[in-house]
Amino acid sequence: MSSTAAGGLYAIDKPEGISSNAALNVLRRRFATRRVGHAGTLDPLATGLLLVAMGSYTRLLSLLIGVDKAYEAGIVLGLETDSFDTDGAVVSERPGVRLETSEIEAALGRLVGDVLQVPPAFSALKVAGKRAYELARANAAVELAPRAVSVKSLELEEVYIEGGFLRIRVRAEVGSGTYIRSIAHDLGELLGTGGCIFALRRVRVGAVGIERAVKLEEVGDGGGLLLPEEILPGVGRVAIAAGLARAFLSGQPVEAGGGLPAMVYSEDEPGEPLGLGVPEGGRLRPRIVLRRSP
Repeated sequence: MSSTAAGGLYAIDKPEGISSNAALNVLRRRFATRRVGHAGTLDPLATGLLLVAMGSYTRLLSLLIGVDKAYEAGIVLGLETDSFDTDGAVVSERPGVRLETSEIEAALGRLVGDVLQVPPAFSALKVAGKRAYELARANAAVELAPRAVSVKSLELEEVYIEGGFLRIRVRAEVGSGTYIRSIAHDLGELLGTGGCIFALRRVRVGAVGIERAVKLEEVGDGGGLLLPEEILPGVGRVAIAAGLARAFLSGQPVEAGGGLPAMVYSEDEPGEPLGLGVPEGGRLRPRIVLRRSP
């Protein structure tokens, strides 16, 4: 598929300074559609991989809930803010902090595993029907309960001094729902220095790496286009005879090989999927249909 006429899945490299929703609004205006969604918010400070669905492909986004993600994070130690990043108001400031690399690595190790994490007050989580960040911006008290998250690994890549503060670069591999800003804050708590994010880049979502992403203005005409089976966990690909396509699009199970969920294509249109089929009684039953029946 070479255009956004029927929708599609795209890998975008979100620039710094705009929210994920602002990025989607650019696409909504450009392609005159409101059916645009993404698979995981990035803060305005953050850059990197944003998986975007347009048109009927937004139906696939729910299947990406729970996939692991990878980030490259810059953390400043000796600085604490209310938002857990340098966009927020300063809570405490301790320039001149000095630590051994072994101390930092030991503290990072304590944050790895299945842990309880308190999300930042400045987050999109809802509290009493309102976004937490809306309450925080209004100086209202925001209490978010700890949540179980999975931190797969935290690898220390660099330690240096800049602007009088100790700064580190960390690669983080985490499960869904993990806040890297909270990891930075918790690291500062463990070290007794305070800490927050000064740079953040998402480099992987599930099986898709940042190398697949294009700039926001390059989306369309094939730019950044992904095949659903490339990104949906546990989903394969099958082709069915052209004569069966109408039945599948009408919601009828079709004969197809394999016993796993699969994106279904018509043999005469191998570039654009008909939808997602799930095994049922030796056939594939349509679960998500992406196109209208002709």
